[in-house]
Amino acid sequence: MKKENINRRQFVGGLAATLPLMTTFPQVVAAKTLGLGGAVAPSNRINLGFVGLGRHGRGVNLWNLAGFSDCYTRVLCDVDRGQIPLALETMKEVGAEAVSKKNITQDWR
Repeated sequence: MKKENINRRQFVGGLAATLPLMTTFPQVVAAKTLGLGGAVAPSNRINLGFVGLGRHGRGVNLWNLAGFSDCYTRVLCDVDRGQIPLALETMKEVGAEAVSKKNITQDWR
C-alpha cells in the first residue's frame, strides 16, 4: 500500500471543511438526549429490573426504588403470577411509570 503524503495546506483545508459540521452538531442532537427541556439525559437514568416480587422484592426494593424520578422500572419478573398485579399496584402508589406488558414475565432466564 502506497503511503500518501499530506502537506500542511491540505491538512488545514480539510480541517476548515469539517468546521461547519462540528459547529452544527449540538443543534442536530435531540434536546432530550442532552437532558434539556426538563428531560433526564440517558446517562443520568437508572434502568431497573425486578426479579422476585414477593414480600421483600415488592415491599422493600420496588417500593423504595421505583418512585425516584431518575429510576425507570423496565422489567418485572416473578414465577408466581399473583405477585405481578400487586407489584403494578405498588408502582402506581409510588408514582412510577407503567411497565410495558411485554416486559412482564415469569421466566427469569
